[in-house]
Amino acid sequence: MVHPFSQGYCIITGFCYSVCLKKMHFALLKESHANALLAFESSNKEFFESFIAPRPPDFYSHTGVENHIAGLLSLHDSLRARSFVLLNKGAIVARANIKNIQPGHIGAIGYRVDEAYIGQGLATRSVQHLMREATAMKLRLLKAVVLDNNRASESVLIKNGFDLSFCSINQYRHQSRILNAFHYQRHLNTIPHPHHT
Repeated sequence: MVHPFSQGYCIITGFCYSVCLKKMHFALLKESHANALLAFESSNKEFFESFIAPRPPDFYSHTGVENHIAGLLSLHDSLRARSFVLLNKGAIVARANIKNIQPGHIGAIGYRVDEAYIGQGLATRSVQHLMREATAMKLRLLKAVVLDNNRASESVLIKNGFDLSFCSINQYRHQSRILNAFHYQRHLNTIPHPHHT
């Protein structure tokens, strides 16, 4: 899930574009990201909701986002999740999470990318970051679920070595559509190298 820069950026040289991507960096989510996270989620609300269920209305406030972050940090402290943001000059352009960490060294991943960066490789970069972090955490298996209204996200998983495990037929209703859910998994026996292009 990632989008072209503005029209102005499209005419800048490929070298400058590559440098811009390399200057982005992942950071663990923390309380000080609240304003940037609210801006990210608010500006992409309609875009995200075209693929997944909407968040509750009270999420879109400083208090709502602060509570959201506090909940994620609690899961982090209990070793049940790990939440990251991809930053570009202080602005959040993507989120990437390892969640539902279970006994047996199993976890699930999720990610979302700013609509303004679709097509720039940030979804792939997010998945690869999560794979490296999961390997460092001694996880052995990562799972991911994608609905059939988001084939681009499914392609990112396949590109990064995830294999289809099973499909849940007609399991979800979204915007009056009945959707299938594709369940993917990847065994972590190699660490993917950073990819900036």
